[in-house]
Amino acid sequence: MKQCLRYARPSFSIFKKEMTNDEEYLLSEALSLLGQFDGLPNLDALEGLRLGLGVKKNDRHIISFTKNPLENSNLLGELFTAASQKQVIELHYHKFSAPEDELVVNLHPYLLKEYNRRWYLFAAAEDDEKLLCFGLDRIDSVIPLPSHKYVEYDGDLNERFEDIIGVTLFEDSPLHKIIFWVSDFSKDYVLTKPIHDSQKKIKQEKVNELREHYPSLKNGVFLQIECRNNYELIRELASFGKDLLVVSPKEIQETVFNRINTMNSEYLKILSNKIMVYRNEHTYGERIVAQHSDYKWGVCDLSGNIIVPFGKYDWIDGFERGLARVKIRHESNAMANNSNKWGIINTDGEEVLPVVYDNIWNFLGKNRFSTRVEKDGEVKNINFHDLNPTLHVINYNKEDVEETDFIIEDDDICEFEYGHTFGKYAGTYAQDVAGFSDEVIDVAFEGDPEVYWNID
Repeated sequence: MKQCLRYARPSFSIFKKEMTNDEEYLLSEALSLLGQFDGLPNLDALEGLRLGLGVKKNDRHIISFTKNPLENSNLLGELFTAASQKQVIELHYHKFSAPEDELVVNLHPYLLKEYNRRWYLFAAAEDDEKLLCFGLDRIDSVIPLPSHKYVEYDGDLNERFEDIIGVTLFEDSPLHKIIFWVSDFSKDYVLTKPIHDSQKKIKQEKVNELREHYPSLKNGVFLQIECRNNYELIRELASFGKDLLVVSPKEIQETVFNRINTMNSEYLKILSNKIMVYRNEHTYGERIVAQHSDYKWGVCDLSGNIIVPFGKYDWIDGFERGLARVKIRHESNAMANNSNKWGIINTDGEEVLPVVYDNIWNFLGKNRFSTRVEKDGEVKNINFHDLNPTLHVINYNKEDVEETDFIIEDDDICEFEYGHTFGKYAGTYAQDVAGFSDEVIDVAFEGDPEVYWNID
């Protein structure tokens, strides 16, 4: 006799297992998420699937996407279908710069990619198979070409995005190792949402070197990414303002700086009625050296365009022979072992003498062709024509100059300053700022540097 086992309920089947409330809710959310992609094909079938499974419709969305609706809501679905069915298409599109000019190209569609609330199509041109990128908001229409032979992409297209931020890829752009500093205020945001997948912390030994080289970058964190230069990279690095500063390479650092500086100049134009009120303002030819009401110094041209951003230096002297002294930090020059650092800029705001010197002797209004600089106790002379190539090199015969002449006023010959030693009166304005030597103070001021203040 054969034995037969059967379910107590004849209608029961393991293939008809009832869903728990959690399983039903999870499936409902999954169907709801798929339904948020407007234009995808067969979305109507999702509703039939829901009904067939007996899943109740959930009007309360717990997961939500930020969407940028397309004018042609069917476009995403048309491109999805063409790519999935490996179908050549005729694409009609326009550029934002010339919206009236319709452009047409035949394409092998490969990938739909969303970045920063905008959808992009990556496809190869039918004629030369060059990979192209199109923003869906500039595509006017898509026509399938079923009779054309489709050519598949050789490799994984997603690998092309590994070395970039966003979607713009320049084939000839090198891979940069970018080191940047992030302030305490923004570091947690950048650490938990990396700027790029390659982002990592710098080793402590390297961090120590960076902090020694950039003492103003206190606290915070140093990070590194490996990326190719493109528009999206610069926009991302500049978006954090003062809380993210690029340390290297110089190419990326200068590109970010120029982007911010240009924006600053444009803001100055529209806010000129407020910004162009200065505490101090002096004009030197076509340049204005000014101090904001917030005590920050900067340089602009006569039209208000910023040459040196306000706040880059803590003090800026006037221009003489196309050069001006700049200083970082506010400590008194008369204070021994102060941490001030000096440099020299030209009228384009470029540092022609880096801001690393302990002192630079004053040359403004003194009709000089050179000045002295000091670093680590060593004093040397710097000729202006070495810093400003537009100046003529002046030759003179030292024997033709009287020993008691401090400055020869004739512009056609170089001055010869009396005295060559410095340090006896270090810490005084007459020597540290005005630039007078020990001999000048001994002879002209009778050994009293304070007499300088009585000179009219």
